[in-house]
Amino acid sequence: MEDQNQARWKKLVADYEASELTQREFATERGVSFSNLRNWIYKLRKETRPLVTEAAKVSGQAPVRAPEFGRLRVPSEQSDRSSRG
Repeated sequence: MEDQNQARWKKLVADYEASELTQREFATERGVSFSNLRNWIYKLRKETRPLVTEAAKVSGQAPVRAPEFGRLRVPSEQSDRSSRG
């Protein structure tokens, strides 16, 4: 029964992605719960797009994080005036 339910939602999500409707419009048109549609879209996308790629697993390399940047300091007007002298 659970396999049939998942197969049904896979078909619905595929139909949604092929449509040009919003999630809410599609859910209303198909008579399904908007929140269930969103949950299944999330669940199925998560299953098909793993966070760590197979290539990274094989190579032993961890996913690369973007570098963190320090804060940008913007001088205040008062310090700008005092430097003009």
